[in-house]
Amino acid sequence: MAQAPLATNKMFTAKWTERDEAVLVDLLKRKIHEIKWEIHESDSPYTRAKLRKTRAEYKKLLDKVERGDYDANILAAELKTHSEYNTVQRQKREKALGRYADAYAGIDFDFESYFSKTRYFGAACPLVMLILTVLLLVALFLSSFLSADMINSVNDTFYYSTGMRLSLTSIAYIRLGPNEMDFEVPNDGNWPSGTYYDSSQATPQGQQWRDPVEQTYPDTVWLYADLKMSSIDITVYDVIKALFRTPMMSENRIDVIENLDEMQGPSWYYVRFIRDRADDIVIERDENGDLNGLNIVRHIATYGTIVFLVLTIVLSAIELIMNIGRLFSYTSRRLHALPIFILLCILLTAFCPAFIELDSLTAEGVQTAFTNYFSTNWDYFITAELVDASGAAVATPALTCINLLFPILAVIPFVVALMPLVFRNRPAQTVTFVPKGNKPHTYAGHSTPTKAGQPGDKHALSKNKGGKVAMAGSRSPQTSRLPKR
Repeated sequence: MAQAPLATNKMFTAKWTERDEAVLVDLLKRKIHEIKWEIHESDSPYTRAKLRKTRAEYKKLLDKVERGDYDANILAAELKTHSEYNTVQRQKREKALGRYADAYAGIDFDFESYFSKTRYFGAACPLVMLILTVLLLVALFLSSFLSADMINSVNDTFYYSTGMRLSLTSIAYIRLGPNEMDFEVPNDGNWPSGTYYDSSQATPQGQQWRDPVEQTYPDTVWLYADLKMSSIDITVYDVIKALFRTPMMSENRIDVIENLDEMQGPSWYYVRFIRDRADDIVIERDENGDLNGLNIVRHIATYGTIVFLVLTIVLSAIELIMNIGRLFSYTSRRLHALPIFILLCILLTAFCPAFIELDSLTAEGVQTAFTNYFSTNWDYFITAELVDASGAAVATPALTCINLLFPILAVIPFVVALMPLVFRNRPAQTVTFVPKGNKPHTYAGHSTPTKAGQPGDKHALSKNKGGKVAMAGSRSPQTSRLPKR
């Protein structure tokens, strides 16, 4: 027959006393008596054997308590009062956290210290990475934020100070010339970005070209023959526009991108390297069934420039989003792979046009193509003879030149990749940590540290204007007006 439960005044207290010992004896006797009747009422032999074993354990414990042969401290540490248990449960219910957070609320483990060597907890590192990533994207699309006159002014400043053609918005430059090296465009005032043989006679943007002989405005003009342009810049937008004019994307239109003002007009990269040189990049077999290796290299370089630039933009956007997420979580303290991929894509975008101008797959042909492409003498690039003294075309003229300012952008993802290794977590404040402002300070004229406001502090007069201040080593007659210490 079950007995009534213990009343609240018979519950265990927070500390183990003789009263708790008497309550435990009473509880054990009750349980032994209850198990006795449960054994009689049970029909299962297995249940009766289990109850007899439990009753024997209770009897042994009762004997130990009555003889005093037990450790009261262990019992006091293991048992909690009914009120303490209810307090803990109520606090868990009032925590208004999630199920996930409540599940780990009782775990006493310093995750931040454990992961401090492999993770950076804070916003400083991801904030710097975020700013650098934004700068990279702004540099790629700088022509959208600056006017053409401002860009030309900066480019001219670079040219006059360094003697090299450095552009803020270009990947490479295409040299113009007579015949097939010249391009015909509508006479609408939308001139491509580039250079002129005589910058003082350049036709301004938005103004139509006027024929100086017939004094008329023709419908179309030639960039080299009429406008006297010496080169055209291959900008980031030129390469992106070439993507949407390739056979793969020409049948599909993405209005959100292609309706932008910067995406209008011809793509000089597509016109120069894909449309006019379609026979040089086609992959086909000769009469012997062998593939043309030179065309394969040109094909990969032509479309590789487009692919690597698009990958640079997409990966930079992904890195930007990830850095925003790291502001609210953590940053892995390791060499990140995504900035390394961005770095490689930038370098490949800058170097691929060099292979487009290959004439042969020999070492001499590759060396000549790279020498022409990485030329730093701008005057020679735009004035070199395209024909020799006999009137024959030069075998390997320099027709494409790199913008040395574009590969420098690879420094940004390189720095972003190293940022997690540079930043370190601030060491956790220990229990004995003392703020710098509360540490004893040795004032001028003293040999021992003196706490601010104590006797001996020469600045105490300014802090205790209401009463007298005692000299060092004596008590103040007006202690109520001095700081408490």
